This record gives sequence, C-alpha cells and structure tokens, in this order.
Amino acid sequence: MKTTILVWALVLGGWMLGASFHPTPDPSPTGRGDVERSVEDTTEFVAERSTAPLPVGEGSGVGWITDGVFRCENGKINFKSEAPLEVISAKSGKLRGVIDTAKQTFAWSVEIKTFEGFNSPLQREHFNENYMESKKYPKASFSGKIIEKIDFQKNGTYSVRAKGQLNIHGVEQERIIKSQLEVSGGKLRVQASFTVPLADHNITIPKVVYQKIAEEIAITVNAELTGN
Repeated sequence: MKTTILVWALVLGGWMLGASFHPTPDPSPTGRGDVERSVEDTTEFVAERSTAPLPVGEGSGVGWITDGVFRCENGKINFKSEAPLEVISAKSGKLRGVIDTAKQTFAWSVEIKTFEGFNSPLQREHFNENYMESKKYPKASFSGKIIEKIDFQKNGTYSVRAKGQLNIHGVEQERIIKSQLEVSGGKLRVQASFTVPLADHNITIPKVVYQKIAEEIAITVNAELTGN
C-alpha cells in the first residue's frame, strides 16, 4: 500500500529535490487554496477541517476513512547526486504535509537543514551555505492538486499525477509529479520518484566541483498520512 504524492514533495537542490518532470500543461486547476497554507499551520488547520470517520462496509475491500484532511509530520525524503567523480546522498525524516481528500489538494514542506548523510560534515556545510543557502531559503515546498479523481472511501493503490508549484531555493516552478497513492485502513501512503534540474532553481555548480555534483538530482519520497 503506497502513496506517493509528492510531494513533494518535495525537494532539494545543489543536491536537492525537485522535479525534472516537465509535462504538457494540464487544463486542470492547480488547486491552490487553503490547503496551500504554510505547513507550519498543519496542526491548527487539520483541527479546523477534520470530521468524524465514516464507517464503510466490511468485507468489500473498503475500510474506515476520514472525509477531510490527512496530515504527515515525519515523511521521508531522499536525494542523490550521481556525478562522474562522486556520488552524494542525504535524507530527511521531517517531511511534513497535508492532503484534503474532499478537494484533492495537497501541501508539502521540508526544512533544508534537516537533511543528513553526505560524505563528510564539510560537504553538508557547503550544501547548506553555498548551494541551498538554507538561511535565506530555509524550506522547499510543493503544493497543488491531484489530477485524477480518487475514491478515498475505497481501499486501493492509485497511480496519480500531482500538479502544483515546486519551490526550491526561492524559485517556483510548475511541476507534474507521478506518484503512487495508497488508501488503506483510514490511512494514506504516498510514494514518488522524480528529478530536479539544479538550473531550474538557480542553483549554480562551481567549475571546480563540476565533475562532483550532478546537474539533475534524483528525489524519492515516502510518507504516511493519518486523519484526526
């Protein structure tokens, strides 16, 4: 059971996440609405919007589902830079997000400084200070709408496209990210894999390390969301 929206999500540049997916524009609206509020307000927002779970028939592949907002506080996001002279990878377990099942809208966010791994402490320092400039641009985010219509009251795994605005390094780009979204037992799971071209978010690679940092960063997202 897997859900991938990404999200995502979500994120990183220099070695960062983003989506190198540049599909043909879809006429569907991006769904930028109240779910798009900063994920900083997730807890408060969910409390406002959530409703009691609706019981659905047992034994028919259907379970309990909440008709409202689902949230995640500890999603996992990874990025990998595969260059000729070096492979760099890092991950964060602090991906946060919300999905409004009624509107099929979503919002994801991750703090850049929460990424760990790298090949050395100095490399992580350069990532934050020289490439991502995390003091100036502390977060990466992705918010928008799920294109395909999903029946959130029926258990199953759905291949969906998440269309929205990906913001990394202070530069916003419209993206469509293919994801796997799983509805199971009153929970949602999202999985996604995509790439982010650094140039799309004004992340520059110095010539001295050009062979050590990839021009496109591979991102993977795994998150589970629950309703109140």
